[in-house]
Amino acid sequence: MPESFKQETQNRYHRKLDAILKELPDFCRTYFIGRENRLSEVTAVSYAYNLQMFFAYLHENNSYFGSREIRTYRLDDLEKLDSGDIEEFLHWMRYHTGKDGRECHNSEMTIQHYISAISALYKYFVKRNLLPRNPVDAIDRAKRVKKKVIRLEGDEKSDFRKVVDSGEGLTGRQAVFHEKNRERDMAIYEVFLTTGMRISELVGINLTDVDLKAHTIGITRKGSNFQLIYISDRCTELLSQYLAVRGKYRPDRDEPALFLSNRGKRISVRSVELMTKKYVSVALPQKTDRITPHKLRSTYATDMLRRTGDLELVSELLGHSNIATTQIYARYDDRKHEDMRNVIDD
Repeated sequence: MPESFKQETQNRYHRKLDAILKELPDFCRTYFIGRENRLSEVTAVSYAYNLQMFFAYLHENNSYFGSREIRTYRLDDLEKLDSGDIEEFLHWMRYHTGKDGRECHNSEMTIQHYISAISALYKYFVKRNLLPRNPVDAIDRAKRVKKKVIRLEGDEKSDFRKVVDSGEGLTGRQAVFHEKNRERDMAIYEVFLTTGMRISELVGINLTDVDLKAHTIGITRKGSNFQLIYISDRCTELLSQYLAVRGKYRPDRDEPALFLSNRGKRISVRSVELMTKKYVSVALPQKTDRITPHKLRSTYATDMLRRTGDLELVSELLGHSNIATTQIYARYDDRKHEDMRNVIDD
């Protein structure tokens, strides 16, 4: 992702985080500043929301914490809580009736996010000898369920590309937009399927990041790590075709974005998500609600593992900071090979 676009995104999340921290105790600001180089902007905001809900619950339901305003809570107040207090909060999060009378339910995955946020806060201060213990350690956590890899299988990738190319099966209104956006959309999905980049990385590409002669696109990965991505001849050709007609979107002269919306501005993540759903609903109606831009990334990852068998290489191509993140695709590939052996044996 180019620096200007990345900085814009970071600033937006920083503003969200600052707004939440104004309602939280001062030690929370100390915590987030201390972990600034470890938490992504998205994770930091998510944790802040989780802690905001936790302290709001304590204020409403705990006699000790209810006697004071949340902003005045001190770090040593956390010592008053034990695992039972936190389990009460988690029980309340699973199901409770809101102030408006509506029933509120949260999934077990959401509960685990709250546990992680609270535990991380305690761990930070325990590590610095400012708190004696982390009560979350005594809480039994739900067994983590291994996620199933969802991807385009067999001829599905070809079927998807055909619809993006031809527009066949789209409604009348969709066909009108397809006629205008065909070159752009084909280039977008070729980039997705042949590089495996994240949707945030794709919408963040600037014109200056693309070098068609060198067959490269420069992107800034998570953690602000710059990486050159090599693209195929086919991808280069489709990008060239799109660039030849990019002017029809009437962008401002100083608009740096590679991929544009119909208003001539940088295309948004949401627009690409909706566009993907549109094409999938025609090409693969049985997977309309399952194939997203991230699943196209999964398709690339498993394809590359099959071709190379090199987990470290695929991890690098995907921009994973931890090779363990790439392991899920390796497990998927192992299962597929096992299924093939079973068919042969039968």
